[in-house]
Amino acid sequence: MKLLAGLFFAAVATACPQESPQQSPPLDSWHTVQRMCGVVERTQHVPRKHSAQLEEKKAPFRYLSLELYAQQGSMPCCEKLVLAGQAKTDEDGRYRFKKIAPGDFWLSFQMEGRRYSYPLRYQPAKHADPDCDWFYLNFDEADKVPFDREMIIE
Repeated sequence: MKLLAGLFFAAVATACPQESPQQSPPLDSWHTVQRMCGVVERTQHVPRKHSAQLEEKKAPFRYLSLELYAQQGSMPCCEKLVLAGQAKTDEDGRYRFKKIAPGDFWLSFQMEGRRYSYPLRYQPAKHADPDCDWFYLNFDEADKVPFDREMIIE
């Protein structure tokens, strides 16, 4: 399974078993966003008709519960951190957190029995793009190892 965040970058994820303490990435490497919203989707690779090639089919994760935890010092996500917001994806996989103060957060959710946590720095801008579709999390079923910029898997 491959997990991408943002449009233009991907790096190896850090996998942390449930029993091990999770390391928090350095705060200067967190992904900065101007709005607290985006899209969560799944990519499947299916055979193309009359061809040996595969094509990508994308589908939104509908009604996925998301949690936003405020970062405190170097504490790892998420159980001892303050819950700053909750959101649920809609039928198109879109989500939006409302009334969030600027700061450093963990975007966290459970999927297929595992918890995923993504570090975000929220710095709102006066002229931020009103369209949230540019920030997305994409689960690619063809890959066995999740990849992402600083994605933490518990």
